[in-house]
Amino acid sequence: MDKFQKGKSLKEQNANSLLHSSILKGNISTLIQAFKLGCNLNSISKHGDLAIVAAAGIDPSVSCDEKSGKDKMTDILDLLLEQKECDINSRGVGGETALHRAFNARVEGRIKLLLKKGCDVDIRDSRGQTALFAATMFVEGLELLLAYNPLLDMYDVDGVTPLMHAMMSEAPHSLKVIQMLTNAGSDVNCSSPRDGKSALMVTIRPDDHIPRSAQRVKKSLILILNGINLDAQDVHGKTALHYAVASDCVELVKVLLKNKSSVDIKDNNGSTVKDMITKSSVNPEIVSLIEQAADKTSRLAPYEEALVALNSLHTSLCADGKVAKERKVTILAEISALERSMQELISIGRSADLMSVEHKRKLVSRKDVLCEEMMPHFILADLKADGILTEEDVQVISAEKSRKQMCEKLLQIILCRGEKAFPSLLRALHNSKQSHVCQILCEDGVVL
Repeated sequence: MDKFQKGKSLKEQNANSLLHSSILKGNISTLIQAFKLGCNLNSISKHGDLAIVAAAGIDPSVSCDEKSGKDKMTDILDLLLEQKECDINSRGVGGETALHRAFNARVEGRIKLLLKKGCDVDIRDSRGQTALFAATMFVEGLELLLAYNPLLDMYDVDGVTPLMHAMMSEAPHSLKVIQMLTNAGSDVNCSSPRDGKSALMVTIRPDDHIPRSAQRVKKSLILILNGINLDAQDVHGKTALHYAVASDCVELVKVLLKNKSSVDIKDNNGSTVKDMITKSSVNPEIVSLIEQAADKTSRLAPYEEALVALNSLHTSLCADGKVAKERKVTILAEISALERSMQELISIGRSADLMSVEHKRKLVSRKDVLCEEMMPHFILADLKADGILTEEDVQVISAEKSRKQMCEKLLQIILCRGEKAFPSLLRALHNSKQSHVCQILCEDGVVL
């Protein structure tokens, strides 16, 4: 005797068998006959499923009516749900409900019916996944489900949310799914309780397929637009930028840096991405991107410090209406000086792009020879006229005790002044009759 039928009368056994066979075959008339014979809707089929769960998951290619094209299983589900003893939230073998199965089958009519009949949208299966996880694979169904306000940020047993699930998917529609989830209010800053990885981190993997890489970048942009913290760290202290560099994701590195991911955050081993690029195995393009970002960070640091100081001074001025006249004059003078300094910094930032790695390496590798041969006094005016140096820079350089120290200070500043600084230096050297120094920098074909 079938173990699922043990202890039941022959009549009930026959009725239950008829119930489950009618579902498998999509036969409505046989199902009605099973009802009349007194079948038990809570009986389990030989596959271990209740009728409602089994019906919801039947392959639509089997249940589609050849003439009308209509899904017969939707009608069968409706008939089952009309029976008082039918529990819409019954679970199948893997803990799935009928709603889970309907999403896996990707049949819109079944999903609509179950939602309309009041199924619980937040029940988890044995993997800890709600129907929303399955819905990430079926856009039309997801739209229906979101109207019933499911919990958006529940974790499954692997510590993954539906948004993370969609981020990891390579399906073409996953981009739209991510947009729908974020629009509905999914938390882009949720991190896995297992390893601390964010929704952005879980999508990063080696770029072995260009179209997939492009899609991952687009997914990342959606998260960025929705306010993801790009500098969030996982349990290893790593950021998304750490993973993008390690996985050779060039385009993603570009996006992260453009959106101000920090190059200075250390992981648990004390390594920043600047440390990572010292390895010979790192893509040269990524090395260049990180070096440029580090330069930009260094160049903007004085501006940011000045901005903080300026805000502090404004606060001091406004905080106490009874501030002494002498102190007020001093604060106003300090504010004025800071504003001038900031304008110079802004001017430099606008007039100069980041210096190319090629030009930077020439200046660094030939530094000793340049410091021996260059006469800095005669080129400062031209560099200032080009907007490469500020008046303060000229004073700092001129204050050095020796010509060699002046050269070192000048090169240090020029390295942070962007791409325009290199040709400007060449012109200044040429104009000051120091063409022999130009040749040191132009040995491999660089022309004025």
